[in-house]
Amino acid sequence: MDVMKTLNAVVLHNVDCEKGEGIDLANEFKVRGYPTWVLVDSNREPIARWSGYEKDFFIETMAEVMADLSPIHVKADRFEKEPTLADALAVAKYNANASEYKSAVEYYTKTQELDKDNDYSYDIFENTARGVRGELFTYDDAVRAGEIVFVASNAENKILTASTMSTLARRAERPDEMAKYLERGIDVEVAEDDEHALRNQKRLKIDYNLHVTGDSLKAIELKKTTYDEGWTESPSRLNSFAWWCFENLVNLEEAETLSRKAVELSEPGSDRAQILDTVAQICKARGKLDEAIEVMKQAVADDPNNKSYSETLAEFESELAEG
Repeated sequence: MDVMKTLNAVVLHNVDCEKGEGIDLANEFKVRGYPTWVLVDSNREPIARWSGYEKDFFIETMAEVMADLSPIHVKADRFEKEPTLADALAVAKYNANASEYKSAVEYYTKTQELDKDNDYSYDIFENTARGVRGELFTYDDAVRAGEIVFVASNAENKILTASTMSTLARRAERPDEMAKYLERGIDVEVAEDDEHALRNQKRLKIDYNLHVTGDSLKAIELKKTTYDEGWTESPSRLNSFAWWCFENLVNLEEAETLSRKAVELSEPGSDRAQILDTVAQICKARGKLDEAIEVMKQAVADDPNNKSYSETLAEFESELAEG
């Protein structure tokens, strides 16, 4: 498609959803993550929405949505009167991105009924699993949807399903089922050139060592191999690894050292504030509340508009005062 021609056909309005009018717009359009793209007509009626940074996906999606600029409610009404694959898929994608998981499952199921040549089992499972937390679906609903993926879908989707189900099982305090799903994902046969699936499978092995065998040293070793060469000079990668250690309460001494290195490699601003928050959380987890407070003060100074940092600082100071 002609990208510039398409972009010239719309009005781009970049919004910071954490400031000013952006907060109200985020609430109005139920924006939960960034970047979220919402295409609306002149009456502010939503036509389509999607998320992601990837350029090719953006271009692909734009081509798809520009083919039918009917508002999403028109597509839904039209589908009820005369079901078509295009309308079912458009409504399913919109609702999935809008966190309307029950409706997304309903329309993805209808999409699968209309399109026997393609597999939508993972889309159905993914939205079912996301709906479990909000009690739109039960754990057993996710189990049933997941089993269809294991039968019908490709290696990557099977691995992603195993990962999600292991997380749901852990939250449901079903350790045996968590281990079972991790093992199923690890046992999936993956082509040697399928780098993405292999990377996700490695993450399952990390979780298996961390949560099933209790071999945290092996988990840490595997985790480090998921990063590209030179990651120890990248602030974002260092922060990612340190935060993973904090979340799992492992390797905290090295995590603090590496996150402090990430701070040194960063320029003042919101990105550095995020890393400072990691350092502060790790310091607190290591029993160094005084240091955690000082680091949090730096985070607030770097990104004063981020309320979560000032709230965290207040919590730390209150905890210190209470002794």
